[in-house]
Amino acid sequence: MPKCSDCGFLAVWMRKDHVLEEASEYFRAHGYPEHIPQDETVYQVKCFVRAHDLILECDTARENPKGGLTEHAYALHIRNVIQERRTCPSFRPWEQGFSPKEHADRHFQEEQLTKQHKHENLTLFVAMLGVAASVAGIGIGAYYNHEAAQIEADATRESARQQIEASDRQTTRLIEAQREATQMQIDAQKALVLPAPATAHLGTKLTPPVKAEPHP
Repeated sequence: MPKCSDCGFLAVWMRKDHVLEEASEYFRAHGYPEHIPQDETVYQVKCFVRAHDLILECDTARENPKGGLTEHAYALHIRNVIQERRTCPSFRPWEQGFSPKEHADRHFQEEQLTKQHKHENLTLFVAMLGVAASVAGIGIGAYYNHEAAQIEADATRESARQQIEASDRQTTRLIEAQREATQMQIDAQKALVLPAPATAHLGTKLTPPVKAEPHP
């Protein structure tokens, strides 16, 4: 777990000047600035992003039996507070020469870049999904078009088959009709060639011709 003494947001509040200064390497190791009296009325330790109330943690030392803090005890307590390991999502490693505000600005810029990259990745992912959906749609459309074409081709073949069968039936009927007509013509011609049957029958008495009598 990180420590405040290793964080770039650790700052020293100069109470008389009302300014926040970068916590030097000496302050991080000893709990008080160099060449400044170890007096709580002169300086206080703060977290620039207010992730933890370090002043409140240091003020718990006021509860000593003597009713106050010696200079050494105050610096020792600050050192113990800032070197305590703790969970802190705002921790950023200290880079010497950068003020707490510069650390915060750089942290903000990095967060913005991270968000931008996430947005770009999300946009790219959505675009890829759109392309995949389009490809899938094209594939599905091609499949359905193929199925529709197959159904249409089957229907066309079935219609052609039915037409051929109907034509065959009609041709067969025509041929049969022609055969019947031809047969009728043959029968009629045969009837014309045969002799007419006799009208007299056997046993019929023939009447002799009457002779004409001469006139006187």
